[in-house]
Amino acid sequence: MKFYFLIFFSLVSHAEDRSFRIPQYYKQVGISNYSTDLFSTPSALRKDVDFWKFIYTQLSEWQGVLHDQNEVGQIYELLDFTDLKNLNRNEVRKAIEMEQRLKRAMKEITERRKACFDFRFQRGLKEKTETAFYLSGKYSDEFEKIFSAEQVPLELTRLVFVESSYQVLARSKVGASGLWQLMPTVAPRLITSSTDLRNEPYHAAKVAAKLLKQNFNFLQDWRLATVAYNHGAQGVRNITRRFKTNALEEILETSKKKRGLGFASRNFYSCFLAILEIEKKASVYFPGLKWAASIPNQPILLITGMHYQKLLAVFGNDARELQVWNPHLNLSLKQQNWIPPRTQIFVPETLKEILVTELQKPKSKKTSQVEAPD
Repeated sequence: MKFYFLIFFSLVSHAEDRSFRIPQYYKQVGISNYSTDLFSTPSALRKDVDFWKFIYTQLSEWQGVLHDQNEVGQIYELLDFTDLKNLNRNEVRKAIEMEQRLKRAMKEITERRKACFDFRFQRGLKEKTETAFYLSGKYSDEFEKIFSAEQVPLELTRLVFVESSYQVLARSKVGASGLWQLMPTVAPRLITSSTDLRNEPYHAAKVAAKLLKQNFNFLQDWRLATVAYNHGAQGVRNITRRFKTNALEEILETSKKKRGLGFASRNFYSCFLAILEIEKKASVYFPGLKWAASIPNQPILLITGMHYQKLLAVFGNDARELQVWNPHLNLSLKQQNWIPPRTQIFVPETLKEILVTELQKPKSKKTSQVEAPD
């Protein structure tokens, strides 16, 4: 069992923060098989949803629980590693110490209860979740417009919390990428030598909305379509046929005993419901919570390209900020020092005039121009 320390960050000025907005899902119309209680928590999933709410809102990243692999709400022991937080050790040494303590805890529980357990360790996600709610202000308005246009329930825009916690630079070890964690096989045409549009939040949101709509058309159930976002539509269809039921609760329960959905897919929907419930009272769970300033879906389209170093200068030579605003730009562009024509560029409103001025300067060789995208 390995531990990894991740750094989460936001480069949006806090001077632009907004008051947190409670979602209004009840105004949706024209969506097939939709009702306002579609994503309410069924009694059969209440314990699982409450477990994930506990993880998301009560436990810090320096805390965690040993719980049952199948009955996730069955907690055997709460573990606290807060004393390691400020120790004068590097992160690798801290992770090793945490792993050793975890192994001792599992051994002690087994010996004390004189039984074998299917243990799983879950680390707390409170800080990560609070940051995600703040960062969601950047994109939620536009995501809802995109999903509404595709006639997909607005609640499903909140899958980003489960997929990436709103970290634009999120990359998985299996190849999923971006806020929406799209796999290369889902959108191969989005990937070129210079850009990976899976990482451009709004382009990826359009792909995600279409994928969820396809899942629904294939499975005729929004809840199954949600699970299929993680497990694949054909995979979910195969399970419904093998278990001889389309009832999600039965599928999730049977998967604990028979080969069906794995742990991640089995808990994907409960995590999603937990986020929906937390969002309704986010300011209670996270006092003083703010919403980041919205990033309009208004990129600048380069007509004939520009030097990467020129764009970097627009961002005050801050390569990380450039990357966060333009996660779809491949790092190879930095080495080539050239961003090809027809590339879309996002910049803060305060920097747009600087970028346009730079693009309008005469060039001796390769020139750069700008136009508004369609």
